[in-house]
Amino acid sequence: MGDETNYFERGLYSLSDASKLTGIDTRSISRWLRGYQYKRSGEAHSIPAVIISDYAPIGGKSALSFLDMMELRLVRRFRKHGLSFQKIRVAATRAAKILENSHPFASRRFVTDGKTILLQIAREANDSDLLDLVKEQYAIEDILSPLLLEGVEFVGDLPERWSPANGIIIDPRYSFGQPVVASCTIPCATLFSAYQAERSIQKVASWFEIDPDAVRQAVDFETRSAA
Repeated sequence: MGDETNYFERGLYSLSDASKLTGIDTRSISRWLRGYQYKRSGEAHSIPAVIISDYAPIGGKSALSFLDMMELRLVRRFRKHGLSFQKIRVAATRAAKILENSHPFASRRFVTDGKTILLQIAREANDSDLLDLVKEQYAIEDILSPLLLEGVEFVGDLPERWSPANGIIIDPRYSFGQPVVASCTIPCATLFSAYQAERSIQKVASWFEIDPDAVRQAVDFETRSAA
């Protein structure tokens, strides 16, 4: 597990945080991070994790970094197209070596050049399912949609900041990576809590000495995320 400095550098998210921000249910996130067990014909089987988190569990609960969370978005797309845990894990492990990157599914190169990378992996592993996926042009274009890059700012090959909504940013350098309003870097949750207490955009803006639009953006974001 990383120390406190790493939390500041990498962001810190619970399963519920990651679910709220990505729209992926907590059960799926937990399985992708921890793997799972099942029984077949009385025998226990273990399925390893798909994403190796930057953090060990904290207080027995899973924790994610910003890059871990960004990888979830691509895993969801693979799962949507029926790719098994085993196939995704093989792709992740081999892509990490090809890209020399411990977060291959967060990599800009994977999104922009994933077809070539997956083709290489499929051929090396003699994996017909992966090969079929690559050959199905419509499927691979949906998985590696440019939407994955929308609102994402990169430094080198890895994302540094994500803007999930107008005026809102998620950046590990601010509030452990919790959503903040870009214009003032105040956490959305803080402004929303103040708004719930007063029910006045203008009063909250006055308290924090910020533009009312900043409060409105925070309230809109938190309301949509809770829906």
